[in-house]
Amino acid sequence: MRPEKETDRDYRYERKFVVETLARRDLEAIIARNPAVFTEIYAQRRINNIYFDDAAFGNYFTSVDGVADRYKARIRWYGDSMRFAQNPVCEIKEKKGLSGNKWRFALNEFSLDQPRLGDTIFDAIAESGMPADLSNLLRSLKPVLLNRYQRKYYQSADKRFRLTLDWDIEFFEIKSRNNLFLRTWIDPTVSVVELKYDPVDDADVNTITNNFPFRLSKSSKYVTGVKHFYP
Repeated sequence: MRPEKETDRDYRYERKFVVETLARRDLEAIIARNPAVFTEIYAQRRINNIYFDDAAFGNYFTSVDGVADRYKARIRWYGDSMRFAQNPVCEIKEKKGLSGNKWRFALNEFSLDQPRLGDTIFDAIAESGMPADLSNLLRSLKPVLLNRYQRKYYQSADKRFRLTLDWDIEFFEIKSRNNLFLRTWIDPTVSVVELKYDPVDDADVNTITNNFPFRLSKSSKYVTGVKHFYP
């Protein structure tokens, strides 16, 4: 398979807000009232992710410790099925402070109901056409967490800012072998709002964020799930 290329090779800024006190209906009303005039641009859909880390959870600790330059590796697919990855994409995200870049590679479809899931995943990665350095990086890791959630997509009227709203967030412990997905956790009270934009537009972002009654957060879904399953 040929790698799926990013259309924008520049770093983009990402600002994330974890909201625990507002219902989704209230959040949607706040987004609708923002002076940037956000409107939905895609159909709502469910996102599924498998996250990777090393044996010492190095990616987790670099995020918790606030290391400015770090990376995150995951496999993502869309749809209601969490046990069959349809049209999955492997994503490696590089973070530099508030900005980030991403490499994406289409994978063969695979079932999560495999006694040796790790081998199944890495076989799909080996067939993806991924450069050797990135493939070797992933082979030094292991799948540790599955999560899924509903997402809505928005764009500002001037098309300079994109916003996503996530809710109904579920977490599952995942292992390289013999998964039964018995350890699960659902947090029905938390929603996540994320704002994404090009660095050239950073000077104007406060006109948007100042109208949000919630604070910027450095927490990630991956960190939240690992804290729950691996205290």
